[in-house]
Amino acid sequence: MISRDEYLNVLKRFKDKALIKVITGIRRCGKSTLLEMFQDYLKENGVEAQVIDVSHANSDIFNDEDIIILGCPAMGAEMLEESEFEPFIESISSKVSGKKAVLFGSYDWGDGDWMRDWMSRMEEYGCDVIFDGLIIR
Repeated sequence: MISRDEYLNVLKRFKDKALIKVITGIRRCGKSTLLEMFQDYLKENGVEAQVIDVSHANSDIFNDEDIIILGCPAMGAEMLEESEFEPFIESISSKVSGKKAVLFGSYDWGDGDWMRDWMSRMEEYGCDVIFDGLIIR
């Protein structure tokens, strides 16, 4: 397992929240391992956290949360994964206004346009993107 201490330390800043839900995209690009490490850390510190695959998420999943963490890899020409994650983001577009968000994902080409576009899009929906998106290579 690759240690992701830099990214894990950013996520640890949210450990004092009552409930954290994380929605992730496709597997096999490092997100799941990072989130499992974060979830273990939270549980050790008495914080409830749920890591939910986007295929099991619906648009009502963030109704009661103030902070959301979303993870999705870049696909193709630096865009969000299209079959599940993109439709999910569209489905929550009217429900994230006023919420704080951390966005992260993985890619190994281009210069990160997909993350900047995603951050701008979430901000247009009224979401407060707390950090610059975390790009895991």
